[in-house]
Amino acid sequence: MQEFRGHHFLPELFPAHPVIIDLGAHHGEFSGLMRKYFNANGVYLEANPELIEKIPEVDGFRRIHAAASGQDGELSFRIDSCNAEGGSVAAAVGSGESVTVKALSFATILDTLGSREVDLVKMDIESAELELIKNTSLENLAKVRQWTIEFHDFARPDEIEPVKECLARLRQAGFLIYRCCLTGHKDVLAVRRDCIPAGILAHAGIAWKGRWLAWRRMFYSRVMHRDTGVNH
Repeated sequence: MQEFRGHHFLPELFPAHPVIIDLGAHHGEFSGLMRKYFNANGVYLEANPELIEKIPEVDGFRRIHAAASGQDGELSFRIDSCNAEGGSVAAAVGSGESVTVKALSFATILDTLGSREVDLVKMDIESAELELIKNTSLENLAKVRQWTIEFHDFARPDEIEPVKECLARLRQAGFLIYRCCLTGHKDVLAVRRDCIPAGILAHAGIAWKGRWLAWRRMFYSRVMHRDTGVNH
């Protein structure tokens, strides 16, 4: 199990040239790391007009200025004036001005890749993941081998039940769910069941490692804050 930019995944399940969809690309860091270390290719989406033009070109990846959503069309994107990474098409998220952006359903995003199976979807789209999972068919959800998702119930208690519904839908589509965090579902890995080696030990090993990495990350974070004199 490996972690890039707060998202865990299983690189041992990747083929030689994995296909990646990066939803909520921010500055393109995740896609860039995927290209650098795994020679990946695919697409990355960013809805924020203030960020999209600043994202460097990543070899093998197509850059798309659009919001990932539950359906195609146009949506109002609220820019977070305090955090460029925090803007969203979800209601009540973001604190700055609103702009109209193109919205793409997951089915349409898949179409940009042709018939290729997707090895990993990274999704950090500030609560819009709820509508995307809810409105994507089970068949299209299952065209992905791994999903690494940041849900936002850790900061928005009203999303606790919707997140549970999304996880149930992913399980219905054939995924095993691994929580790689200690509170809420800030870092969730969903792996299609048929991609995991047979046997309960393989499943248990992935679950244990995800939780261990979460404990390790918390420990090092506290040590670093202590050493720099930051108080909580």
